[in-house]
Amino acid sequence: MKTRCLIVDDDERSIDLLEVILSDIDGVTVVGKADNGYEALKKAEDLQPDIVFLDIKMPLLDGIQVSERLTKNSQLPLIALVTGHKEYVHDGYAANASAFILKPFKPEDIGQNLERLRKKIRLCKKGMLSSADGVLHVQNSGAAEIAGTYSTPDYVQIETEKGANGFHIRDILFFYAEGRELFMQLVYGKPETIVLQMKDLEEEFVPRSFLRVHYSYLVNTAHIKEIFRIGKRSYCIRMSDSSEYIPISKRYLAQIGGIKKLCAMLKLSLRKD
Repeated sequence: MKTRCLIVDDDERSIDLLEVILSDIDGVTVVGKADNGYEALKKAEDLQPDIVFLDIKMPLLDGIQVSERLTKNSQLPLIALVTGHKEYVHDGYAANASAFILKPFKPEDIGQNLERLRKKIRLCKKGMLSSADGVLHVQNSGAAEIAGTYSTPDYVQIETEKGANGFHIRDILFFYAEGRELFMQLVYGKPETIVLQMKDLEEEFVPRSFLRVHYSYLVNTAHIKEIFRIGKRSYCIRMSDSSEYIPISKRYLAQIGGIKKLCAMLKLSLRKD
């Protein structure tokens, strides 16, 4: 069954571009379009989309208000907020948005978000999630075993080189160090330079389902997709939404309790590269 999408934007060019990108993805159909918040609410009721791609800055009702109304008492639709302004991320997730897509659109960003949203749609239709639940639980069933019960939405304030900003936990893939600089890789966009030390991040994020796997890496266990063995005694991991391989050092693997313990904690099988 195809994923039904509704596009809402007061910019006709943005609607046309997003429609072209979505129409080129297998298993997706655009069932309707709207250019304001009130029309969006009516079409969502009439067309019953699975996902609403919703611009934030609109006349009458803005995207945040529409998102709050659409997700108040229903499992679907999921909301993918569309904006050119990162500062709206916190407000968007507070309004139960499941994804953020930054303008200008990139087909690969749309595709990655759709893959994650489709997983959540399947769980919603089985009654296992609502549209207001975060997608973090879906990424890795073993994360809760490490961190305990995870409550969403969950936000953190992180000091970046541009100042303090709010981020949703589920949007952080990993932190990594290069020389004396520390970076945060999100599921979207380029790495952010942050003004903290790795030990500070450990104190803050290990209780939030993050794991130190290397001197230079602190990873979100909910986004660990695969564990590989390279050679006889070397291991690495691959994160969801990322093709990058992250090494697991012998020191931190020993602190975890060995590779078998790590695989068991994450409910993942060890693969050979």
